[in-house]
Amino acid sequence: MKYIISHAAVCTAMSFGLLACVPTGQSIPVPQSSPGFAENSSASSETFYVGTRLRSLIHGKSVQLENGAVLKYGSDWKFESSQNNQRLTGTYRLDGDQVCVVVSSGSSRCDSYLEDSSGNLYLVDGDGILFQVRSIE
Repeated sequence: MKYIISHAAVCTAMSFGLLACVPTGQSIPVPQSSPGFAENSSASSETFYVGTRLRSLIHGKSVQLENGAVLKYGSDWKFESSQNNQRLTGTYRLDGDQVCVVVSSGSSRCDSYLEDSSGNLYLVDGDGILFQVRSIE
């Protein structure tokens, strides 16, 4: 298990123009996503969304993250990301516990959605950095 620990405000610029921030003094456990990671692991209180549960969570919906980014996962498998007047478009697919996005420039990434033991929902990017989900519509 990987931990992101912050003793001061830490922000990291991510691909697709996203900015990840970890609140001051907060320690957040981040399980490493892998094909063998179970949806419900007895060794961890975190749960990845997998398969039909992941599809029900995001397919045809917009996800707003804590940093103001909005991720739109269309019912036609088209993807759109917007933040700070920047917009990217492309397509997405679901693969196990990951949602993989390819934008029109050819760049790609795979993210996962994780729920912690308190019911908080996070997007976990391919580098293991968390973005708390504010809303899904």
